[in-house]
Amino acid sequence: MNRYGKITQERKDKTLISLPQVKDATNKIKELADVRTQSMEDVDTVLRVYHTGITSGEFSIGESDKLDKLLKKHRQSSLPRAV
Repeated sequence: MNRYGKITQERKDKTLISLPQVKDATNKIKELADVRTQSMEDVDTVLRVYHTGITSGEFSIGESDKLDKLLKKHRQSSLPRAV
């Protein structure tokens, strides 16, 4: 927590994630964990896709359906291609 009482997560690229964004991403991870156990890789993927979507303006806090679409798109693009 910083001296102003705001919790932020700072990354190497100096991008800040607000507390409401952290809570929103955490809620998505919890929602997915209710369906099946999440690995560290799963959680990392959710956080990376969430951050990319928020910073690019593809969705806003609370737009879980749009995040679901981005996660699905990410999973499909990371599957090995059939030869």
